[in-house]
Amino acid sequence: MAQYYLLGHSYKEIEDETKVSHGSVVNIVKEIENGKLTIPGIPVDQVNDLRQLSFDLKKKGLEPSQALLGISFFERLQELGISPEDLGRWSELVKTFAPADFPAKDFFESAVRLHELEKNEEKPFEELAEQYRRLSSGAASWRHPWQSATSSSWTSSVSSRSAKKAPKRCSPSAPPATSAAP
Repeated sequence: MAQYYLLGHSYKEIEDETKVSHGSVVNIVKEIENGKLTIPGIPVDQVNDLRQLSFDLKKKGLEPSQALLGISFFERLQELGISPEDLGRWSELVKTFAPADFPAKDFFESAVRLHELEKNEEKPFEELAEQYRRLSSGAASWRHPWQSATSSSWTSSVSSRSAKKAPKRCSPSAPPATSAAP
């Protein structure tokens, strides 16, 4: 019966589950609340808090496993020095830095990928960006012949070589030359 009480069940639900009369349920619950009847493993001062937590979870349609996930999230925020009072500002900060046409979830995923890149390369973003700029400018100076400034001379030399190898064609107005028979 104590379990049902802690899980936020109503007196009626406890009566239906345990087949105990309404009067007995009321009396037992009062003894639990007053500390006369203890629940093994649960300090008396936490009984009402646990029941209130159960009520709140039920009201919001949440399962205890989801509450555990919330606790894990809360612990991570504390590690970052973010208090519950700061959550609203933290959320606004993410919305501010994420462009309007860029969903916050994608912004978060991009930030995570950037963090993983910094971790894998063991370099901060600024250093990686500078390295990228140097490599990009070096790649721009090395071009294929058809991309360089001298590509027109290279193209014309290729064209003239292929023109020398191409078979001669007759003009459409002149008949093909025939050799005279002996």
